[in-house]
Amino acid sequence: MLADVVALRDRALSGPPQKAVRLLPEANLHLTLRFLGDTGEELIAPLADSLRQVASEAAAIPIRLSGGGCFPHARNPRVLWAGIEAPQGGLTELHARVSEALAELGFPADDKPFHPHVTVGYLRKGVPASQARSAPEALQRYTGAPVGAQGSLDVLALKQSRLEPSGAVHAALYSFRLGE
Repeated sequence: MLADVVALRDRALSGPPQKAVRLLPEANLHLTLRFLGDTGEELIAPLADSLRQVASEAAAIPIRLSGGGCFPHARNPRVLWAGIEAPQGGLTELHARVSEALAELGFPADDKPFHPHVTVGYLRKGVPASQARSAPEALQRYTGAPVGAQGSLDVLALKQSRLEPSGAVHAALYSFRLGE
């Protein structure tokens, strides 16, 4: 599925719109169920135990690539994303189960609605407004292949983000197969 996300990003943003975007490397692409922010080392093992339990009680979730968009909105785009849908459900339920497990560990509820997506890039700073808007517009208008590509979400991972001069680097601390 990540190859489909890369293909969508590259096809939709080919040409001039791509100059306005800092694309994320394929190794950094992932679907975030919950962003935790700075987390103390003492919470990593309990987090892993909780996520292992959630994963063991879930089944693989059929997903579909549903196009692209931007956050926070088209007038002021900053983040470009590829949308993910779960036509048969399951993704919202998995998000809720993860959120419940996090609440039991003292993490506050997420104040934003869950919008399943894979971040594919960020608008570069200092780009003229018309050029900055052209990238999310191109991503939102794109309807060709691989939009509609199907795959399966079958791993739940606890990831760590480290800021490097080249940008954030995401590494899985723990990964759990759903249903195991």
